[in-house]
Amino acid sequence: YRKGEMHGEGVFRTPDGDTFTGEFSEGKPVAAGRLQERIGGGEATVDYTVAYDGLKSFHQGASPMTKDRTGRKKVEDRLMRVAGMLSGPREGNVKDFNYDHCASVSGPLVWARPPFADCPLFNEKECRGKIVLVARGAVEFCRKYTIVKEAGAAGMIVVGDDATKEKYEAPCPCVHLGPFAAPDLPARMREVTGVEIPSVYCLKRFETNLHEGAMAFIHFDAVSPPGWKGGAIFVQDGGAPGGGDAGRTKTNGGKPLRNSEGEALAQWEDSDLVFEREGGAQLLNKAAPPKVLMCQATAVENRTPRECSVKIPLLFRQEVTHYGFKFSFGEANWVIMKRFSAFDRLDNQLNATFGLPPAGLPPKKLFGLDNPEVIQSRHSVLSVYLKDCISRPVLVLSPELQEFIEMPTEVRARVKTGGV
Repeated sequence: YRKGEMHGEGVFRTPDGDTFTGEFSEGKPVAAGRLQERIGGGEATVDYTVAYDGLKSFHQGASPMTKDRTGRKKVEDRLMRVAGMLSGPREGNVKDFNYDHCASVSGPLVWARPPFADCPLFNEKECRGKIVLVARGAVEFCRKYTIVKEAGAAGMIVVGDDATKEKYEAPCPCVHLGPFAAPDLPARMREVTGVEIPSVYCLKRFETNLHEGAMAFIHFDAVSPPGWKGGAIFVQDGGAPGGGDAGRTKTNGGKPLRNSEGEALAQWEDSDLVFEREGGAQLLNKAAPPKVLMCQATAVENRTPRECSVKIPLLFRQEVTHYGFKFSFGEANWVIMKRFSAFDRLDNQLNATFGLPPAGLPPKKLFGLDNPEVIQSRHSVLSVYLKDCISRPVLVLSPELQEFIEMPTEVRARVKTGGV
C-alpha cells in the first residue's frame, strides 16, 4: 500500500464478485491484467485480458481501454427452442395479449450486469445493439424488460432458474403492460407501454450453450403450438464480440447470421410443452388449432403472348405454358398461374437472400416445351418445389415468396402471428 491505497501487484474484488488481478498505482489499476467477471448469478466466470490507463480507481469508475476474451472454448453451432414472451395487461381478456414484438433479430450475446437486471445495468454500453441475457428471478419481467430496453438492447433472453425442467410449462412468461412500483427508477422507466424488442424465455438447461460474445439469431416459426409463440435461438460461436445494429449484425464472414435450414427444423411439437394448468388468459385460446399453409397443383393453361405482359415479335409468337396451383390457409383459398421463368427468378431470389436452395427446379429446355409429357413432368416438379418452400417458416414469412404466391393481405397477417 502507498498513502492508504493499493500499490504494486494485487487482487481487487468488486461488490459484484468480479475480480481484477494486476498492477496498481496508488489505488488505480495500470497496464495489463486479468479480469474475471461473474455471470448468471452463480459461480461461473468469464476471463478477460484487460489494460487500464491508471487515471481512475475502481471506486471512481475505472474501465479498461482494451478487453479481450481469454480461455474461450470453440463450440459447435447450436439450435435451441425458446418461447416468445407474452405481452399484455395484468388484468385482461385473451384478445388483450399478443406476441407482436416477436420478430427475428441477430446480434452478439452479452450477460446483463447485474445478471437479474434488477437495477440499471453497469455494462449498459456493452449491451447497446446486442442480445442481452438475463437471469430469471428477484424482480418482475416488466422491470427486467424496462432496464434492458433502456440500455439499448436489440433483444432480451430471460434464462430460467430451474435446471431440472426439461420442457416449457404453462402459463406463458409474460411482460405485463402498464405502470409498476419502482420508486428507485426514473419516472420514464416505471411503466411499460409496449414491448418493442424481441423478448424470449429460455430453459435453464440451455444456459451452457449461450456463450457471451457468440453470435446469435432468434427467429420464430410460422406454426406454433396453440397459445404459444414457439421459436429458436441459433448460436454460432466465434462471432466478433463487437456491437452491431439490431437485425443487421454480421459474422466475420460478412453475411447475416441465419440458419435457414434450422428454422424449418425448429417447429415445436406437443412433446415440447407441459400444460400444468389449464385455462387462464395466458393460454390464449388453447382449443383453436393453428392454420397451415397448403398447396396443390391444378390446371395448366397455354396463353398467347397477347395475353402476356412480355412483348414478343409477331413472327416468334407462340403459346406460353402457365402452371396453376391452389393455396389454402384456413378458410382462405386462392389460385395462381405462373410461367416457368417466374419460378427461375424466384429461385435466384431465395438463394441470394437466404442461401437456402429448396427442392430443385426442373432443367431448362429450349425445345419440346409443348410436349404434354414435359409439361406434366414440370408441373409435378414445380409442385414439389412450392411445397418445400412453404414448409420452411423463414420462406413463408419472406416477402419474396409471399409476393410470388400472391398471398392475400389477411393471410399474411395471420401467418405472421403463427396462424392461430
